[in-house]
Amino acid sequence: MTAEEKDPTYKDWPFRKRLKFQITKYWKYTIKWFPFALIIGAISGTLMAVFTSLIVNLEIGLHVIPVYIKYPIIGGITSLLLYFGYKEVYGAGISHVLSHKNTTTPLKARGLVTKFFASVLTLGVGAPAGREGPALTLGSTAAYVIGDKIGMSKEDEMHAITIGAAACTAAVFGAPLGGTVFASEVPYKRDLDETVFLPALVASAISFLVYDSLLNLIQKIPFLEIVGFPNLVIPIILSNAMAFIISMDFSLYRGQIQSKEVILRRTIQYTDVLETLTVRESMQDSFVTVNQADKLEEVFQLLYLHKISSLSVVNDQNNLVGMISAIDFQRGFSKGNTLVKDVMTKEVITAFPDESLSLIFDRLTTYSIECLPVIEREQPQRILGILSFRDIESRYETALTKIHSKRKLTIEEIEDDF
Repeated sequence: MTAEEKDPTYKDWPFRKRLKFQITKYWKYTIKWFPFALIIGAISGTLMAVFTSLIVNLEIGLHVIPVYIKYPIIGGITSLLLYFGYKEVYGAGISHVLSHKNTTTPLKARGLVTKFFASVLTLGVGAPAGREGPALTLGSTAAYVIGDKIGMSKEDEMHAITIGAAACTAAVFGAPLGGTVFASEVPYKRDLDETVFLPALVASAISFLVYDSLLNLIQKIPFLEIVGFPNLVIPIILSNAMAFIISMDFSLYRGQIQSKEVILRRTIQYTDVLETLTVRESMQDSFVTVNQADKLEEVFQLLYLHKISSLSVVNDQNNLVGMISAIDFQRGFSKGNTLVKDVMTKEVITAFPDESLSLIFDRLTTYSIECLPVIEREQPQRILGILSFRDIESRYETALTKIHSKRKLTIEEIEDDF
């Protein structure tokens, strides 16, 4: 987020001014990443061409060997790699990459070798596995290693991972736009890494062109696609919508996080600004409550209607008696419970109006909750408001904007925002 977007008056800007600002922002960002996108696109296309060629030739060479011989041998090789600590070969590899990307920890260069050959062997013997996992892992690792070698910042290295993931995925499936969207949205459950979208699309297009050209030189193989556009677009959208409704906040990938807000939380956690801000000036005094005697099916929709993660539960005297979250609802429905009081959390973590945001930030993080009710010290059953991570982030950004407005920013600081 740039300094302009942190400005409380940003939302009041005329539409044309905001549009011009956003176009300028993303254009400058694309220009910055364009050389890297070209390089990683060419490398990814070459890597995936060799990858695909080896798989096809291995399939042809080993098709006469029975699966009850091939599968145990490949399984044994993979098990040995895992035994000796090569965790990157486990499963598809997507969760491995996301865990590193969303914690800004390094990806080991050895993954290029171990994941490459383990995936070639697995897919080459005809094992029931997909190519998207290895492609994403190899592209991410290659991009990270290159970024690390040229001295990128931690933040830029994480963006490089997305570009590399998009490039290799786009090449192996012959779908530049599909690979870009997949790599941009897979790190988050409810967000999109839109700042890197255009550079990733450039890298994906270059990767696909290099991949297709090299395969035509190496051998003729059937063209691979990730979707049959446009016939499958509507079914895929419907399938994704149904999957989200059923899975809710659960995920296929271990390293996936809710949104980019989680990254922001790591940024603000170690600042002194929160020490100067209080709960009273940050909490929402307009909030939704449910009665403990309400039926689960009747109040469940309030979470999505108000875009919140949990609800305060009160009794007939309007006193706080518990909290109920999306996970509580899921547990209640699975066990056949019908009332809020049967599944609500009775031991409620709360805040007082005069406490600092720094203290509440630590409390939310410690207990892994998204929000908590604010109560009076004298009357702890009375709810004064609700305070969430988002409220803390909003108040933090406003305070930071005021701090920056009191001094002149350097050219370097302004350019860093892009």
